Amino acid sequence: MPTVSNPQRRPSSWVLNLKVILGFAAGFVVNHILHLLLSTSSQLVQVNSQMRGLSDKATSSSVLCPSRNSPSKNDNEACPSTEGIYPLMKDFGCGHQNMATPRALLKSTAPGRGRFVVDVGLFDGEETLDALEAGYVVFGFEFNSGSMNMIRENARKRNILDRVHFVEFEEGKNGSPVPKEMPEPPVDGKGFAFIYNAGLSDEEGSVENSRQHNAVASVNKVEAKWSPGKVPILRLDNSLPEFVEHIFFLKIDTQGFEWKVLNGAEKYLRSNKIQYAQYEFSPKLMITGNSGYPMQLLQYMTSMGAICFDMLEDSGDGEHHVMGRPSTPLKTYYKSIMSGMNSTHRSAVGGKNYTSDFIGPWDDILCWFPRATN
Repeated sequence: MPTVSNPQRRPSSWVLNLKVILGFAAGFVVNHILHLLLSTSSQLVQVNSQMRGLSDKATSSSVLCPSRNSPSKNDNEACPSTEGIYPLMKDFGCGHQNMATPRALLKSTAPGRGRFVVDVGLFDGEETLDALEAGYVVFGFEFNSGSMNMIRENARKRNILDRVHFVEFEEGKNGSPVPKEMPEPPVDGKGFAFIYNAGLSDEEGSVENSRQHNAVASVNKVEAKWSPGKVPILRLDNSLPEFVEHIFFLKIDTQGFEWKVLNGAEKYLRSNKIQYAQYEFSPKLMITGNSGYPMQLLQYMTSMGAICFDMLEDSGDGEHHVMGRPSTPLKTYYKSIMSGMNSTHRSAVGGKNYTSDFIGPWDDILCWFPRATN
């Protein structure tokens, strides 16, 4: 029977994890990200008190991972203890539940002020439309053609359909799909959304029209050419209009295809054009879907200079990896979440170790890039 860690928070765990983070990213890192995520929480006062007097000097990727430019797909050895997935957000009670819109994108938290958000995996579009109403300009990508009517209807019910543009495509060079010219969004601060019925990956082409949920729809068999009636497959690097110079928040929920999406955003990542990226980490779905190596995904973000936190609360879907689990090195974090040793989920306890669970364990991981431009 596997050992299940006590989900109750250890009294000093946040102090220990905070010291680890501050060893390579001083007070500015925590102050900045906590201000973003906790601006509506009374605990911000407590956090700011703890941070007062610390240096505001942020770290660089050379400190995080001085010897690695990009990880090998067969390399399970993470960088030293500077690499990790830290529970600081959950320690302060600032995580979230599944399917919840990130706090930073809610109207009640802070105005979007026309900043750019990319949302990948929309389903009914609720989170994209929340961000629109908060004043963000959102580029939403949904592989499932059957979701388009749901998104349109939800926008109509909110009385914001006039602020949603459904992107059309045309054949580009070598037969690959390219978005047709898109209008510039209004500058009134009320938000706008561009909706793409397209999948994002690290290659370009098309697949047959699909009405499946993205949990089971595979984009591994991509045709090189596109034609009307097929779903375009795009790289994020080549999909946004020229007026997008910086992405404030990238959110990815593609049921195991997150690595391919991020790999297709390499240009933005390497040029420090993404400030925050939140992705769903579903290692079993990655393996069964042949869509990448889980350790490769974890290492990729930290090799780009990111500082990462897990976000799902222990109650609800966060039970896959409850507090008390290891944060670092990444190899140990990965072994913990895959084995179920720190899970209270019914598919993991009692020696089951997710063997009969198609989806397996998962968590939402938020990464902040200190060097990103504003």
